[in-house]
Amino acid sequence: MKDVFSYRIDSEDKILAVSAEWLRFAKENMAADLEREFVVGRSLWQFITGDEVKHLYEIIFERARQTGDQIALPFRCDSPTERRFMELQALCVNISETPSPNQLM
Repeated sequence: MKDVFSYRIDSEDKILAVSAEWLRFAKENMAADLEREFVVGRSLWQFITGDEVKHLYEIIFERARQTGDQIALPFRCDSPTERRFMELQALCVNISETPSPNQLM
């Protein structure tokens, strides 16, 4: 079974929530700066480096929001000792009970 490291962002790309798997992954990789209290409420763009990568994410998020389609993008997230193959999946969720209804997961 694949691990799913998920986060939810609002329409302004502010991080609203991260999953337990996200937190476990951060802890296993000694990334204390990625724990819940340090990421929730902040812009996703503070955690993504590289102009090309940011631009690609912006395109993916915009398309998911405009079309309602789920967008998938395979990518590598290697550590110094391990090759990791992952997949970004962006899905726009309309949650009417929240102040920001068009959220991405």
